[in-house]
Amino acid sequence: SAWGSMLTHLNGTDPCDRSLWEGVRCHDGNIVALDMNHFRFGTVPAAIGDLRELRELDLSYTQLTDGDFFMLESSFSKLRKLEVFHAAGNGLKRVPKFLSLLDNLLVL
Repeated sequence: SAWGSMLTHLNGTDPCDRSLWEGVRCHDGNIVALDMNHFRFGTVPAAIGDLRELRELDLSYTQLTDGDFFMLESSFSKLRKLEVFHAAGNGLKRVPKFLSLLDNLLVL
């Protein structure tokens, strides 16, 4: 899957080194934005919660479901600095509950 491949690379190289990673934006050595628009993951790894400096996350048109977001609620709720979250085009039937826990969220 795209996520598995991405995490393999994360373990072997620095995604913030010279900005070689498409869809990844960094600041001071931390990932602050992920644009995964139109990726086809299957599922998002729980490790996404480890990106504590993440401020922007675009998961639009990734074929994720309400169940995918529900299963990862505890991981997503760790993204306390998240300001921008996009998930359009996934056919979500409800707003993911974890969004109510993110005090810095400005754009949905």
